[in-house]
Amino acid sequence: EYAPEPPVTTRAARRNGAPPPHDTDAEEAVLGAMLWTLDACDAAIETGLEPEHFYVTHHAAWYAAACACLAAGEKPDPITVNARTTEPSGDQINRLQALVIAAPVSTSAATYARRVQHCARLRSLAAATIEISDTARAGDLDRALDQLHRLTTNLPTDDADTSWAPVDMAAVL
Repeated sequence: EYAPEPPVTTRAARRNGAPPPHDTDAEEAVLGAMLWTLDACDAAIETGLEPEHFYVTHHAAWYAAACACLAAGEKPDPITVNARTTEPSGDQINRLQALVIAAPVSTSAATYARRVQHCARLRSLAAATIEISDTARAGDLDRALDQLHRLTTNLPTDDADTSWAPVDMAAVL
């Protein structure tokens, strides 16, 4: 079975043996919906979904190809998306067609896209915290505190999630 290729930013996030946060079902659902209807394409793009939000490398490539189709005035479908990838193949067309067939609900494309983005934010947070930990373990406290400060002031959050707020680390320390 195919094993996804994790992005470079997840190197440290795999230390505990668990894969970084991801939802391949949501990735496949948003792609399948986009290959089904133009409304799903619009809904996914309007959420701010980007190729780098995908955990599975070929899903990111397919999303980028679907966006390229739209930019060229073409409706993304398995044939047009396959043609815009770096290595078009008949097997890839079959895999893209399977996404269309398996797409649960094309009207939920925005929901799937937000889930993909949420997992990407979790991976980014996990990688950043491990980088800070590595810096602290190396004995560079000033740099670790600077990294922590940047993380707590620049952490991307869900617009719908108002439960998170930056913590004044100077008060904690």
